[in-house]
Amino acid sequence: MGIYKNKEISKFTCEFKDKELEKEFFEKNMKKDMRLFKGLILILAAVYLLFIIPDFIVLDTVVDFHQILAIRIINFLALLILYFYINKISSYNTQSYIISVVQTSIIISYFIIASSYGNDWNYYIKIFDIILFLMVIYILPNKLLNKFVISDVLKIVFFYTAYQYTSVESMDFIAGIVYTSIIHLVMFLLTYKIGYHHRLKYLNDLELKYLSEIDNLTGIYNRNKLDKEVENWIKLKKRYDFDLSIIFLDFDNFKDINDEYGHVEADNILVKSVRKIESIIRETDVFGRWGGDEFVILLPKSNKTEAVKLAERIRQELHDENKDLEFPITCSYGVTAVIEEDNLNNLLDRVDALMYDAKNAGRDRIVS
Repeated sequence: MGIYKNKEISKFTCEFKDKELEKEFFEKNMKKDMRLFKGLILILAAVYLLFIIPDFIVLDTVVDFHQILAIRIINFLALLILYFYINKISSYNTQSYIISVVQTSIIISYFIIASSYGNDWNYYIKIFDIILFLMVIYILPNKLLNKFVISDVLKIVFFYTAYQYTSVESMDFIAGIVYTSIIHLVMFLLTYKIGYHHRLKYLNDLELKYLSEIDNLTGIYNRNKLDKEVENWIKLKKRYDFDLSIIFLDFDNFKDINDEYGHVEADNILVKSVRKIESIIRETDVFGRWGGDEFVILLPKSNKTEAVKLAERIRQELHDENKDLEFPITCSYGVTAVIEEDNLNNLLDRVDALMYDAKNAGRDRIVS
């Protein structure tokens, strides 16, 4: 949760104001709903192509029919392409754009085909078509604003076309506008409400995940998450045979620091030291609070010599960071490389023992 600058949901677009958070939400939902989404695409493609049957029955001229057949085949192929490639597109903006383009293309083809019916253009049947279109637009995943704009354009073009090709009674024409607009509004509000609550739930899930993995004082991994990360990296090391080392550090005489400065100031010193360590280690390194004033740094693709050098740099930097304090702030460090026989427990037992060797040797030193 801390990585997102803005977790608010826009009341206008029903999207997270933080673009990265919205991107993550959209992509996760697309991945979760992909099977249903792709099934809907197949159904839509099949239904769209099958409408060539009433086109063939109603339309008289071969030229018109060939044009309509070509339009339906092109859009059918576009839907098939969307079916096979939508989950291979990594950008959520691109996904939304392509979905919008395909929907717009089908709507345009609908009106081209509808205009070919001339006097056979049945206003009441076409109203039903538009309602189905609105439902499909709002069911398929896309940005809410895109759904609204496409639906609005659909309605405007439909009623303009209906005005050109039908001689329906004025009251019936107006009633069609009112009924369609009501359904459009209901679909919009329902989609808005569902989208808003889905985002709230997503935020709650992120909050729970954050609280289950992050130490609430320092903002780094807690012991539960640290255990999982260490176990995972041990498995990866055994599988791919790369260097993996670990640093176990413990603040020296931290009880005396608490007594000297008080718990609040001691916590501030701890947090300040953690920030300094974070600025030194790599982004790929795993850093967590083991408990109290004990911390673990896991170093993927680093051998023991490199880990000792990093521990020495951290030791020196913490000295410089706290040089203005009357009471010296130092740490004792245990460093070891992960070997083939290691598991979570014996690895941490070994590096913990090395750290205590450093304490017994006089503190403020590294033992490997």
